[in-house]
Amino acid sequence: MAETVFVRGGSVVCAQGAARLNTGLAGLDFAQGRSVPRRLSVLGQSRSLPYFAAFAEELLTAQALFDVLEAQIRAAADDAGVPQAELCRVPVFIGSGAYVLSDRERCGTAGARAYSLDETAARLRRRFANPNVFALATSCTASAQAIVQAARAAAWSGTAVAAGVESFNRLTLAHFDAMGLSEAGVVLGEAAAAVVLSAQTGGTAVLRGITARTDHAALTAPCPRALTRLADDCLHRAALTADGIGAVKTHGGGNYAAEERAFAAFRRRISFKPYIGHTLGAAGVAETVLLVGCLQRGHLPDGTPAPDSVLDYFPGFGGSHAAWVVQTAS
Repeated sequence: MAETVFVRGGSVVCAQGAARLNTGLAGLDFAQGRSVPRRLSVLGQSRSLPYFAAFAEELLTAQALFDVLEAQIRAAADDAGVPQAELCRVPVFIGSGAYVLSDRERCGTAGARAYSLDETAARLRRRFANPNVFALATSCTASAQAIVQAARAAAWSGTAVAAGVESFNRLTLAHFDAMGLSEAGVVLGEAAAAVVLSAQTGGTAVLRGITARTDHAALTAPCPRALTRLADDCLHRAALTADGIGAVKTHGGGNYAAEERAFAAFRRRISFKPYIGHTLGAAGVAETVLLVGCLQRGHLPDGTPAPDSVLDYFPGFGGSHAAWVVQTAS
């Protein structure tokens, strides 16, 4: 697989606003959370969910979700200088944990209809007149795996797009509550984002050592040894050592002990969760766009200087893990 690709452009909409990569993330307000009440259940309960502020509607319709994804992909292409007409030929990989679940909750049993994982990709294939639009669903690593697949595709197509989307739905929130992850400090959020990757030198940043591993130790908790192997493989593919990494961007999806043990060698930690929440299937692309933007402008959301090289990793439910090193293009 392609172990190095270049980031040509990107776009993101999250709790902090909307922005593009090549504008230095202008338009984002890195306040720590905007409180947006969302109904928790059909019984009318509500609670403050500060990171569900990306979209105006509480429960997106399928049409609205398709529109959001299309807009992000087109914005990323424009940011990268890719003509819109080329989107009929550029491979596109989408990741999400919920896809159109909000639409099904909104419709209720009266509007229930058969669901297909390919529903979102199929709609975008028609919109872009592009047969090469694919959907991935690996829980909170879905769009991270989309980046892995887009990097592979860029090796033969020259350019590829990875995108992610996650919107509020009650079932996912109830699931995290039932597992005790909300009490453990995991605060969910929503976002949509897209990034354009190229095999050709240039662009805003470079992703090196792109690695994917499967962890069979447990369904919902990554094994520290598997995460250590993930980091070791990534650094080996990138021809780097831990000493050459300025920071590690933590995932923080609730398995803190495993992550702490696996990445203990990296002293500086970066996290975007305090600013956008855990955006699940959208996190891989959304956080990578934010990270690249911070490296490009030279400082992190808290105002501290950005490192030149960051290990970016994403462990997920079901043992689907991914990692790469993000470096400034210079």
